[in-house]
Amino acid sequence: MTLAATVRLLDCWTPSDPDTGARLWRVTAAFGKAPTPVGQAWAAVPSPAELAEFGLFPDRPGRHPVGAEPLNRFVPAGAGVAPERPPVEVAAVVAGLLADTFAAGPVPLDERTRLLVEHLAGQFAYGSGDLLRLVVAAPDGFPAGRELHLLGRGGAGRTTRVTVAPAGPVDDRPDLATRTSGVAEVLAGLAWLSNNDRMEITTTVETHGLGLDRLAPAAADAAFRAWWAASERWAQIAERWDDEVPTPLGRGELAHVRADFERHNLDLARSAAWAMGRIGDYDPDDEPQPGFPGDRLVALLTRELFDCATERVTGDPGRGPLLAYGIGLPFEAHEDGEGFYGCLLLVEPDRVGVLLVDAVC
Repeated sequence: MTLAATVRLLDCWTPSDPDTGARLWRVTAAFGKAPTPVGQAWAAVPSPAELAEFGLFPDRPGRHPVGAEPLNRFVPAGAGVAPERPPVEVAAVVAGLLADTFAAGPVPLDERTRLLVEHLAGQFAYGSGDLLRLVVAAPDGFPAGRELHLLGRGGAGRTTRVTVAPAGPVDDRPDLATRTSGVAEVLAGLAWLSNNDRMEITTTVETHGLGLDRLAPAAADAAFRAWWAASERWAQIAERWDDEVPTPLGRGELAHVRADFERHNLDLARSAAWAMGRIGDYDPDDEPQPGFPGDRLVALLTRELFDCATERVTGDPGRGPLLAYGIGLPFEAHEDGEGFYGCLLLVEPDRVGVLLVDAVC
C-alpha cells in the first residue's frame, strides 16, 4: 500500500536535532476496519469507544481518543454517500495540519519532506470517504500536546490512522534499508507503467569477499567479473537478458544513467497525472514537457534512490564506488513500448550493491 510506504518514508525523513542528531518526530500508521459508509454513515462523529476501535488505540502508553473533528464529512444520499467538501480542499487542510504540527518543532522541514507531506495529504484526502482529526487524551486526561492523529475510512470500511508525535528517548531512526525501500515504493507509486502496473525497484547488498584493491582497478575488474558470472545473484536474474555482460560505467556514464532514469520517471509520472485528471492533454513531443503536481518530488525521489543505494555500499552517498557496471543500461538504449529491465552494480572492495529496476508492463 503506497500510503503505508509514504508514512514509513516520512518517518525516515523527519528532522533531527541539529545539536545531538536525535530524531525529533515519529510518524506511524495503523490499519483497521469499521462498518462501511453505507452500513454506518458517519453523519455524526463516532463515540470515543468506536474511535478507539477503528483507530487501533492505544499504540502509545495511555493515549485514547475523546472526540474528533470531521474534515470531509460524508452524509447519506439515497443509496450511496456524497462528500461535503471536494478532496482537493481536504488535501489542503490535511497538508496544513501536518505542516503546523511539524512547525511546532525546532527544525523546519526540508523541501523533500515538505513535498512528501503534501503527497501524504493527497493520498489521505482522495482515499478516504470519511476523514477525522482525533482529539486524543494523555493518561492525565488532558489533550496530548504537539501530536496529530488523523483517522480515515475508505468505501470498503478499511480505516487508516496516521499519527505524528514527538519522538521518545528510545525511538531510533529507521535504518537505511527501510529508507531505501520506502523511497522505491513511493517512487513506483507515482511513476505508473499503466493503470494497473507499477515499477518494481529492489536494492540489495551482497558480500563478495574478494578484497579488491583500489590501486589495481584492472585486476579488481577482472576479479569481480569472474565472481559475478558465477554468483547466485546473477543466476537469479540472468534469464531477463540474452547473455548480456556488465558494462563498465565511469563517473560520466553513471551520471548519465541517473539523469536518464529521472527523465524516464518524470515521463511516467506525467502520464499518470494526465490519467488522473491532474493535468490536461499534452503532446509527448512538446519541449519542454509540461509540469504536473508532484514532478519535483519524483525528481528528488529518483536522486534519493541512487544516493541510498550508493550509501548502502560505500557508507557515503557523496562518494562513488570502486567500480560500477550496468546491465540493460543506459535505460534509453533498451526502452521500447513494453518498458525496460535494468540492473546497476556498485562495487566496493568486499561487497556489491545491486539496484534492479523492472519497468516492464
